[in-house]
Amino acid sequence: MVAPEVCTLMANQKLEVPNDQLSAILLSTTFSEAHIKQWYQDFMKDNPTGQLGKEKFIEIYSQFFPTDNAEELCNYVFHAYDADKSGTIDFKEFMIAIKIVSSGTVYDKLWLAFAIYDIDGSGRIEKTELLNMVRALSRMMSGGSKETAEEVTDRIFNQLDTDGDGVITRDEFVDGCLSDEDLCSRLAIRPF
Repeated sequence: MVAPEVCTLMANQKLEVPNDQLSAILLSTTFSEAHIKQWYQDFMKDNPTGQLGKEKFIEIYSQFFPTDNAEELCNYVFHAYDADKSGTIDFKEFMIAIKIVSSGTVYDKLWLAFAIYDIDGSGRIEKTELLNMVRALSRMMSGGSKETAEEVTDRIFNQLDTDGDGVITRDEFVDGCLSDEDLCSRLAIRPF
């Protein structure tokens, strides 16, 4: 918790983006320096410590979903955005995620989607991870599929695990999604 006097002090001064973060964001995004500085002011106003915690992220991100069952999915998204696995999202991680979601290439968006589905961060998606995501998505969707989560998972897993080794690599995931827009839709990915 930030002391009230710190919040008052921060509200009365213009905060500067640390040079290392500004440089990294300028290199990683197409945002202008002015745009980044404005985002920084807003980010720091909402997160005076400079870190967006999981609870606040879930509270904010859940607003984008029409159902009350979004917390589990939001938790997975949080872990993908928390690139350094610190347990919080700093300004640089926030801006890179915003860039990918708002104006990233199809490949950028699919790489981010892969990171969300790769729950344990191992660099590959195991069947249990895919099942957990399918269950989280089906709990969010109203009037879902007549197939069980297990049936959907089996079908998608068999389609994506092209070499049959029991895991989905990033390349298999990206290639499978690029070749099948219906698959992207079933995985709730909108890269196009």
